[in-house]
Amino acid sequence: EEMVRDHMLKQEVELYNEDQFKKYLQEKYDVLSENYLENKTILKMVYALEWFDIKKSNKIDLIRYHPNIIHKDYEAIESIQSQHTLDTCVAMSLL
Repeated sequence: EEMVRDHMLKQEVELYNEDQFKKYLQEKYDVLSENYLENKTILKMVYALEWFDIKKSNKIDLIRYHPNIIHKDYEAIESIQSQHTLDTCVAMSLL
């Protein structure tokens, strides 16, 4: 079971294959053919091109949405982001 989890953590996070991204593509590019939305190679290529539109000053999103990020890194980033948000809320409530 631990080996399976370790293997999964080393796999890419396929954000490009999520329904939310496919819907975004349909709206932005008027995708007429569903075949394009089922082709992982095309989806990953377009996702990578979209990634280049992220402002270079927005470091966390550049990392979080990187086309080749793996689950282990993604989970670590999400954990850090959650902790940062919690810390900010606590700090604001103390003011």
